[in-house]
Amino acid sequence: MKTTSEFSPFRLPRTTTAMKWLAPILESITGLKRLHQHYLHRPDNTDTYAFLTHTLNSLGIRFHATGEPLEDIPKTGPLLIVANHPLGGVEGVILAKMLMQYRPDIQVMANLFLKRIPELNNLFIGVDVFETKEARRTNMKAIKDAGQHLSSGGALLVFPAGEVS
Repeated sequence: MKTTSEFSPFRLPRTTTAMKWLAPILESITGLKRLHQHYLHRPDNTDTYAFLTHTLNSLGIRFHATGEPLEDIPKTGPLLIVANHPLGGVEGVILAKMLMQYRPDIQVMANLFLKRIPELNNLFIGVDVFETKEARRTNMKAIKDAGQHLSSGGALLVFPAGEVS
């Protein structure tokens, strides 16, 4: 098991006296504390697919997909997948895991903060949900990166709802 002082993308910065006091409270209220504990129990040196599997397992999430078989997804060439995720995010983890089996080149447009998770950094093209000049630059880069990924024959998963859209 990793130590509690190890870097975790689910811990808030404790750079001020106020945050040293507030961060643990905010982490408890928002569920970040629970996610941090799951993160500490991840396998060592895990790749993206194994981390997605660990995430679902540690949260006790099991899924069964029905309908059109994933084998019909083209194995090569540009592919744009547009989906919804009404539950907040777990469907994105499930869909990314499923798609990685058929398209290891899959990338997902997602909230920039998710790129803080090292095991998922290469999976995501980060979009900044705030309305700042920096966000506009970040989002222009994200659009360029997404277009480049598709132009080079990659698969892209987009969830065009909520703040990210």
